[in-house]
Amino acid sequence: MNYSNTNDARIPDLLDVLTDAILGGQDDLDQIIEKYDIPLAKIEGLVDLIHSLRHMLVRHEPSKKYARELKRDLLGSERRLPGRAQIAAGVAAAAAGAGVVLFARRRWGDDSTQNAWVPALQRLWHR
Repeated sequence: MNYSNTNDARIPDLLDVLTDAILGGQDDLDQIIEKYDIPLAKIEGLVDLIHSLRHMLVRHEPSKKYARELKRDLLGSERRLPGRAQIAAGVAAAAAGAGVVLFARRRWGDDSTQNAWVPALQRLWHR
């Protein structure tokens, strides 16, 4: 092997690939190490550490209580809005939607439909 100091910069990449291979259960790491042209003695301690961590770290599922509290913390309160507030929000959304539709019809709609609204609105105002 022809080792140079520029290969030192590739050590983090090699360790990343080796970690993925070890976590994936791959046993033959020699082929990976040969591709990077880095002596095993240079990374052997780190590879041993990766193996040790793989066996020591065990996947743990969080409790339902923890998951529920985390969701509440991230999304805000679990309580819903009171009924009156929900109705008010629905009315506001409907009014905003109607306003957008009327604006769009007036701005890009046919002139004949705009003129049809004028007499009806005038009658409402003059009552």
